[in-house]
Amino acid sequence: MELEGDSQVDVLLERKSCSEEALKSCSPFGVGRVVSSHPKDLASPNRGHVLVRIAGSEGSEIAVKKTDCIPIPDDLDVHLAIWIPALAFALWIWEKLSLELGEVAVYSGGTFLSELVGQVALRRGGCPVIRLGNHVSEDLHPGIETLSLQDPELAVEKLKQRIAGKTGFAAVDLSGLPEIIDLILEALPRWGRVMLLGFESRPVTIDFYKNVHYKGAVILSGVFDPSLVFAQDPELVAQLPRAIRILRSVPAGQNLLASLGCYS
Repeated sequence: MELEGDSQVDVLLERKSCSEEALKSCSPFGVGRVVSSHPKDLASPNRGHVLVRIAGSEGSEIAVKKTDCIPIPDDLDVHLAIWIPALAFALWIWEKLSLELGEVAVYSGGTFLSELVGQVALRRGGCPVIRLGNHVSEDLHPGIETLSLQDPELAVEKLKQRIAGKTGFAAVDLSGLPEIIDLILEALPRWGRVMLLGFESRPVTIDFYKNVHYKGAVILSGVFDPSLVFAQDPELVAQLPRAIRILRSVPAGQNLLASLGCYS
């Protein structure tokens, strides 16, 4: 389905992201079916499904600009389509960090979206993929290692040992916790890349010369907000077709989300 121009379309919402525990920390969006166009004398629109950014208080039928809609393939289930923005953002993270096959990929736990980021790193070829966090059942995430943070000094040493001899290193923090950021930077090898995307940021003291400048580290920052796909950032929008292809691929898309416990 193609949507062009600045005219509006009426969309009947069928699913909202704010109903998902995993997505409630970002601006809400939804999946809906196009039911009519404005002005009324326009030709009848293609009545396909679209992703739209919404206000949390809006009802089931909304009017939006065509340019604010992301068309969804007819053969993609709306239960899968609602995950397009989050998956696109997870793909963008590792693309931005230039994760290559065989490099170490580290991510922090603490949110449900963390696990999506980990699964994408695994499918991109991260080896090993390491989750920083506590009280996680390894059975839920086959192929992903868990590094306990109960003893921070021991965790740093274990991470350094796991990194030793690897071709590269990329890490993303989704927690915003100073102790996790400090751990990542302490263990960071030369030329490592780190992205800070914590939902809540807190002050953190960094030995900049030792852990950033001397190591030649690349430090990126932002906020994990899947609704940013509607802001038309070229790098992020470029991941939308990839996210759609993954979710359209049966059973690959279903298996990806089933591994997170959000599709059955």
